[in-house]
Amino acid sequence: MSETIISAQKREQVGTGVARALRRQGRIPGVLYGADSEALPVSFDKLELGRLLRSDFSLITVEVDGEKEQAVLKEVQNHPVRGDVLHVDMMRVASGHEIKVTVPINYTGESSGVKLGGLMSIMRNELTIQVLPKDMPEAIEVDVTNLGIGDVVRVKDLQLENVTVLEEPEVMLCQVTVTRKAAEALTSEGAEEAEESGTEEAE
Repeated sequence: MSETIISAQKREQVGTGVARALRRQGRIPGVLYGADSEALPVSFDKLELGRLLRSDFSLITVEVDGEKEQAVLKEVQNHPVRGDVLHVDMMRVASGHEIKVTVPINYTGESSGVKLGGLMSIMRNELTIQVLPKDMPEAIEVDVTNLGIGDVVRVKDLQLENVTVLEEPEVMLCQVTVTRKAAEALTSEGAEEAEESGTEEAE
């Protein structure tokens, strides 16, 4: 689990006009909510927030007026054309209480099926999980090295500690599908095995 710190300022006023004025000043409006506390309108330095969003993190420590609170990023609103960040929502997390978050899936290794010419099809790039803040992973690691042609990884195949995946067990994450090249390779392998078997019997 990685953690990063960002400073925020309280917003005394809210509304579209106020938000636009903040953005002109190089600040991005946001809100900090949850953990049985009132929602707190805040704003972040545009450059500092941009660095945070480009980094790898799980938990965020938000510092407001000298007080620090742990939070997770829940939503980022972007301009539909320019893509600029317009607003961010952050949810407070309380120690000892599980939270629901979405984390990315990191596929590692090169499958044996792909080496034979198969195609790795990725169905899911992230998963929703329930976890204590202290146990929250940066990503779910899925090693595909031993996947042959036709093999599938499903949610039920994951072996995770202290993490509950909030998805159906049969949901497919990835699969090595057959291509023409892979089919030819399999056919060739089968023919070679049959030939070797016949030779051994003749001997």
